[in-house]
Amino acid sequence: MNNEVMSGMNRMNMNGNGGKVVFRKTTIFQLITEMALKNHKGTESEVVQICSRLLKYAPDRKGGGGCKENSA
Repeated sequence: MNNEVMSGMNRMNMNGNGGKVVFRKTTIFQLITEMALKNHKGTESEVVQICSRLLKYAPDRKGGGGCKENSA
């Protein structure tokens, strides 16, 4: 996925925490999982972990909303 697509995914996370869209239930996640398991050695939990990391850092990508800084 390119940066523009990934930066728009900042409204999603794997479980829908914080009122976000549940990425785990989307068709694109199912396709990613099926293709990853078909073409590479690994487990579904590894695919979930990698997708979670991609979603976590999506706002930091060029064109994204940027990372929110904690104010202390």
